[in-house]
Amino acid sequence: MYELPPNIPSRQIMLSQAARRQVDTWKQLQMAEEELPAKRCDLIVSHETAASLMGVTLFRRSRKIHITVGRRKDRIHRKPFVCHVLGNTSLESSQARIFTVPCASPEATFAQLSRTLKLEELVLLGDSLTCRNPFLKRTSKARLNRYLHECDSFRGLPQCRRALRLIQEDTDSPQETLLRLRMLQYGLPLPHVNFSLDEECGRYLLDMAYPQARIGVEYNGRHHHQQQAEDWDRANALTADGWTIFVAEKENIESTYLCQRLMTSISQALSDKGGRRVILRDEPLELKDLADGRRWKKNGIPLD
Repeated sequence: MYELPPNIPSRQIMLSQAARRQVDTWKQLQMAEEELPAKRCDLIVSHETAASLMGVTLFRRSRKIHITVGRRKDRIHRKPFVCHVLGNTSLESSQARIFTVPCASPEATFAQLSRTLKLEELVLLGDSLTCRNPFLKRTSKARLNRYLHECDSFRGLPQCRRALRLIQEDTDSPQETLLRLRMLQYGLPLPHVNFSLDEECGRYLLDMAYPQARIGVEYNGRHHHQQQAEDWDRANALTADGWTIFVAEKENIESTYLCQRLMTSISQALSDKGGRRVILRDEPLELKDLADGRRWKKNGIPLD
């Protein structure tokens, strides 16, 4: 179910990287298996190791192998393992199997990492787990939410709920997620992600869009640099059809000055074309404040 296909073309950058990460993690587990006590079938690969075994990109990488048991007396203390004792491991929805390896499910992995990841990193993980690519999509926002309701309370639960309010399904890359978060932090409205567009000039998929104002936002990632002619042709066709397309690169996320300039341009276009004045913040709102449930209720955005 979670095993990625072999021989993925290198031009499919994210998918080929995910497959390589999955195979490398599997080999690491095979090499370390002899260090485990015999007949310990209660051990479950978890946390960062589970995410890597699924092929998921993490901003933090660990060479240690994370495993989980349900009872403190069952812990093991051997290198290179980090053994966690966690509740909720007996839930059927907490467990998966990848290459015959007992592993935490995508939903359980999300919950486990909520204790150590920053909120932004947890949103990135959630977007990756629910991404658009059918080979890499591991769960859905609804399933994550359902799992949290099934679980007994745990320390990272409030962090999970905050992250769920910011996660958007069917995204394509971590950088697009970061760009969307910056847009929200500066006060722009929530855009549609991967908006499908069927115009007279052709069919297109925009990374983010405000369709009523006919405004699109595209992240120019590494794969876009390999297809610049196609991207410019698409942008020109949409511009001729009345769309305004903004293009962002990595520097527009990392540089405060360039980020503010981009947000100001999008805000001005929304005010001009959407008939609604958008007032930007001088400084980006903290993600924790942005994810506050009261703020989302006030703006009429569903929390689940």
